[in-house]
Amino acid sequence: MCSLCFTTPSLRGLPMVKGVSISSPGRASWSMSALAQHGQFLYVRTKDKPHQPIPQFTQMIELLLQPANSRVKINLDLKVENDPVRLFGLIKSVLESYEGWQENLAPRIILGIWHPKFIVPATTILPYLPRYAISMDLLQARKYFFTSCHGFSIHYPMLASNEGAKFRKECKANGKKICVWTVNDPEEMRMCARWGVESVITDKPDVWRTIKLDIETDRAKALKPTLQTYIKPFLSKKNWWFDYQRLAREETEYLEREAGTFDIQVPHVDMGIADPNE
Repeated sequence: MCSLCFTTPSLRGLPMVKGVSISSPGRASWSMSALAQHGQFLYVRTKDKPHQPIPQFTQMIELLLQPANSRVKINLDLKVENDPVRLFGLIKSVLESYEGWQENLAPRIILGIWHPKFIVPATTILPYLPRYAISMDLLQARKYFFTSCHGFSIHYPMLASNEGAKFRKECKANGKKICVWTVNDPEEMRMCARWGVESVITDKPDVWRTIKLDIETDRAKALKPTLQTYIKPFLSKKNWWFDYQRLAREETEYLEREAGTFDIQVPHVDMGIADPNE
């Protein structure tokens, strides 16, 4: 599964989260959201050579439809700066413009939601796409998304904690799938495989592919715990409670500053995924 990031409701581009630069004179200090607002994504290029522009949403769909990518799924990271009604309407218009979208696209796209205000528009405009709550806070995930989303995309350190073990158990008992981000360490990738998560979001897909091949060849050998398995989590600051709780708190402050309080009235939503052919 791939994860793509939306920062603009215009669908002019799907910005890369990392490694971009702005080549237009006078634009170097602009934020990504400001670029979106002023339609300036034309000037954004990857920092590494060969310098590439940001792909358009339709280009991503075309890539998804290539035979070699028939097993690829896309998890859309929908940023809270967007107007959900406008954004979902645009996604709907693009998807439904492709012949055979009901079979070739709808089953392979996931809506990644950060804020409760996206839930109702998602269920009414795109009822045939599953919803995954993206979160750095397990209490938040339980309170605001557990009864309205089909799965979760969770920051790795949260899932590696004792509370994370409870959350994983709850999700399994309730048929909720879990994606984990951003996992670049090989031992952490193996831990995700031991947990049985749905997918791993990583900046190092080549490493993850190698580990998956090892698992397919000999699962017991590939996932056998080592001394590093038990010691390494304690040596990494990101796995320390006070550090990931600080990040979660800062993330919530940002989300509520951009999109408003999480404490909004969300009516009961249908957890069924609609048949796109109906």
